[in-house]
Amino acid sequence: MKGRTRCPKCNHTFVVDVPSGVEQYTVTCPKCKHSFIILPHKKEEKPCSKWEEFGGSRKTILPSLIKMTKRPLIASVLLFTVTVLGVFTAITILYNPMFLGGFFSSIGLGLLNEPTYRGLWFIIVLVCSFLAATGGYAAFNKKPLSFAIIGGVAGTFSFGLLFIGPILSILATALIVLSKDEFENGIHGKEF
Repeated sequence: MKGRTRCPKCNHTFVVDVPSGVEQYTVTCPKCKHSFIILPHKKEEKPCSKWEEFGGSRKTILPSLIKMTKRPLIASVLLFTVTVLGVFTAITILYNPMFLGGFFSSIGLGLLNEPTYRGLWFIIVLVCSFLAATGGYAAFNKKPLSFAIIGGVAGTFSFGLLFIGPILSILATALIVLSKDEFENGIHGKEF
């Protein structure tokens, strides 16, 4: 059975091939030639602190060395605000389009009748608002970066109270892009 051990004298780590069924095994360090006894364990027993099974695939997780900022959290709050403003705007388009100054009813009204046109704008604004909510959730969790950016861009087209929503979405997208390293590495380190 192959395993890894560390010399108690020089702290050199090396691989040892121990015959199976042996309770104690005398090992000589290849670096300092110090002899010591190891106690290999069976897989179902609790491992000794100096013994580690060698081989097999392991994932390496490096700690994150990046200073975490509040930018993704601020971006998520902005995108959730854009969602609320977008839903309010969608409902306003459907029931009282003149409340927003006729912006949505003036563009392309000659191509479709007014109820169809209002319904189309209602759906577009509502879908973009929910995409902004998805982006806000991704920014809050700091993963995945692509969802957060897509949510920020879609929030621009939610037209929350005409110009307030797009401005907040642009700010949120800028904050997400500035903190992209925090998304890629995350809180727990980068996994390889």
